[in-house]
Amino acid sequence: MNHIARNGHVYAFIPTIENLSKNAGKLDPVLVGVRSASTFTGFCSVHDDAIFAPVEKVPFTASPEQCFLLGYRAMARERYTKESSARMSPFRRLADRGKGVGRQIEVQTLNQLFEYGLAAGLRDTLAQMEGYASRLMAGDYGDIRAYVIETVDPPPVMCSAGWLPSSDFDGNELQDIAAPERLAAMTVTSMWGGVRGAVVFQWFAEDDDVCRRFVDSLDRIDDTGVGAALVRLMFEHFENVHISPDWWEALPGLAKAALVDRMARSANMFAKQLDKPLVDDSLELPEWKIAGRFTVGYK
Repeated sequence: MNHIARNGHVYAFIPTIENLSKNAGKLDPVLVGVRSASTFTGFCSVHDDAIFAPVEKVPFTASPEQCFLLGYRAMARERYTKESSARMSPFRRLADRGKGVGRQIEVQTLNQLFEYGLAAGLRDTLAQMEGYASRLMAGDYGDIRAYVIETVDPPPVMCSAGWLPSSDFDGNELQDIAAPERLAAMTVTSMWGGVRGAVVFQWFAEDDDVCRRFVDSLDRIDDTGVGAALVRLMFEHFENVHISPDWWEALPGLAKAALVDRMARSANMFAKQLDKPLVDDSLELPEWKIAGRFTVGYK
């Protein structure tokens, strides 16, 4: 993130009670230091260095191993954040203390719905992590799939996240995320690769049906619109986004407000969600300079 930072800082969304209270339930991005941004203690320093050396100590060439490691790190962070949230459940259950009966019922209902969704999400993430762990231990990356978008400059919005894609950029439903069976998952990492920027979508061959349809819909978007499409995806599905201060501050006020609204709506289970959240919303954003696109592990 040093490549998009200004004076060692980037913008990020920090979901604290204080920030939510100040902004009536919405979050405005704030400047944070790059050393604390997107950091999680999921690996000890020794194993972190050993495991991720192929993506941190050499330029990114989109080898199957490098794509796998980006996906592994993204999914490990998803597990870490969900387990951390689960450990906070006893404290959330006390949030109704001292409130009226009606408000207590509302708070407890919210907690129950949240914890139900959290448990389902954690179950899916743990199942995915088993797949990553087995491949890592075997050193077998033969079924790794990836779709890579190379950018001339560092991507102005960076993230590392995993999710269960439910719809594509054309608005088509890909899978029912409430279904009880195993769901297809994928990860996305946007970063500076040493020579060019890269946005890397990674998944396993067993999830080809859903994930290839998703990236195919992205591939149909021309280079002038792909940056805006990626921003829609990141603000719609992930809180773990880090933004170039120069890019964010240059946006018109209406564009900033629209992106803040998108982040707030997608994080609120009681808000009315868009039926087709990734379809072009005509929001005018600066164009990303695309150097190329290619696939890894399939044609």
